Amino acid sequence: FDEFPRPDLGPLHPTTVPLPTIRAVVNIFGALTDLQILNGSAFVPTYSYHQRGDPVVPCSVAKGLWGLPLDVSANYPKLYGSCALTSEFGLLGVPADRFETWIFEGAEHALHNEKAVDSAAAVFCARMIGNTVSVETDFDIEANSGPWIIMNVRGSVVRLVPTLGETLSLPDGVYCSVSGDQRTMFLLLDGSIRR
Repeated sequence: FDEFPRPDLGPLHPTTVPLPTIRAVVNIFGALTDLQILNGSAFVPTYSYHQRGDPVVPCSVAKGLWGLPLDVSANYPKLYGSCALTSEFGLLGVPADRFETWIFEGAEHALHNEKAVDSAAAVFCARMIGNTVSVETDFDIEANSGPWIIMNVRGSVVRLVPTLGETLSLPDGVYCSVSGDQRTMFLLLDGSIRR
């Protein structure tokens, strides 16, 4: 340890800079070890995705790795997955527009359709965040000519367009546009760019 000393990372609780407010949570086949965590705290809007038969993290209530053979889960804690969390949100009286859950009738610890889940989560987050849906840029998109490369959140090129107008024929979701050294992120809802 003497050969690689750690730098000072500052105080654990900063006194001059407020902590950021969490505006939304994306829970992809996640779980809690105790539902009491939800009591007494302000609810954070939550998007959840889970396969009902996930053998690693249960969608309902079971030990972690419950679906593996040879009693592998014996020493793991009980987990409350997305199915259990969604039920608990209802019991706590969380308004239905503050959470969204996609339960897929599968038996894998995986996304059955990455693009669809990504898009649905991005649209949910944009709705929860409100008008703040883009990265601030120091240029005017309309004043700059392209061509523009449009990429999805995974960095895959989905379209090349000569200009960035107000409408694009792409599925709803979050995209990045690149032209030369200029970049901006935007939300596309119903074919219209929301900044």
